[in-house]
Amino acid sequence: MTEEELLQVIEKAAKDKRESLDLSFKGLTSIP
Repeated sequence: MTEEELLQVIEKAAKDKRESLDLSFKGLTSIP
């Protein structure tokens, strides 16, 4: 997952007012 894709996921979760976001299987090495 690219940084841009990750930011889109985070922004969508914020827009949808989600209380949690599971990124455990995205292979992240850092958080933008």
